[in-house]
Amino acid sequence: MVCKPYVYIGNSYGYGDVQIADKLKEVLAIEGEERIIHIYEGDTPYIEQVQFRMRDKKIEIWDARESDIDPGKLQENDKLILGTESKYREIFDKQFEKSWEAGHLLLYYNS
Repeated sequence: MVCKPYVYIGNSYGYGDVQIADKLKEVLAIEGEERIIHIYEGDTPYIEQVQFRMRDKKIEIWDARESDIDPGKLQENDKLILGTESKYREIFDKQFEKSWEAGHLLLYYNS
């Protein structure tokens, strides 16, 4: 991986965010193209590193700063990205079969 020698040395968490994009690409290759959703809660927008790495994919940003997100609006095959400190983490730990954490972000998906 090209970015490891450059990103990891000075910013291991940033490198972890890049790894989320790589894991998401892997999951999409196996499971097909579904919605990718990020719930933004007003913290630092680490999702930008994932978006940069996945320029050819649409990532929907659901803004949770002004109103709560309804977990029922997610579809079974959606891929969800949260910040590791998200208040929704406990809810989605139960709703999704698999999760993968790296850097500042957490990826949820069903197999």
